[in-house]
Amino acid sequence: MMTEDQGWARARAMEQDLAAETAAHDRRRRQLVTSDEAVPVTHQHRQPCSDCPWARVALRGWLGDATADTWLHDAHGEARIECHTLLGAQCAGAAIYRANVCKRPRDPETLLLPADKATVFATPAEFTAHHAEPGPTWTVRLWVRSRDRQIRDGWWKTIYQGRDEGEARHYFAAAARRPSRKPRVEILRGVTVLDHAGTR
Repeated sequence: MMTEDQGWARARAMEQDLAAETAAHDRRRRQLVTSDEAVPVTHQHRQPCSDCPWARVALRGWLGDATADTWLHDAHGEARIECHTLLGAQCAGAAIYRANVCKRPRDPETLLLPADKATVFATPAEFTAHHAEPGPTWTVRLWVRSRDRQIRDGWWKTIYQGRDEGEARHYFAAAARRPSRKPRVEILRGVTVLDHAGTR
């Protein structure tokens, strides 16, 4: 049987492990960003963002709650496509993809960029093949409170994204047991919230 001190020591060790894993994730390119985590910008970017689904380096299957066909329909249509990671900017990846497939929207306000088939998918078939869904995506996210209440109340920070249910449940359990405070943590299968712990 574990004593109370041993329990708290184990909980602190788990919290340190989670912090180390989160720091390692943050050191990589900023990916797995949801529109809830978008940051405001004052200028238009001209290259795909680090999480752009149109970029050849995009994570396979990371399309949010839309399908590959929906993304392609929007890109081949006339709609203005907003960047999901940068508020106030249009999607540079979609603009380059449109140039790659010789699509020029009629709206003069829509972002136009030159073709770049090395960085962005060149055909609908390439995009679809890259984002083919081999199985459900598991996501574990943690509600982070802002220290500056004037900016916003908080945002969701993705701490795990992948296809392994066991690993997702491990991250969820570790985050839910953080002793420092009662965090709001959710586990999702696709876009459906399966379980949550804590409060905002």
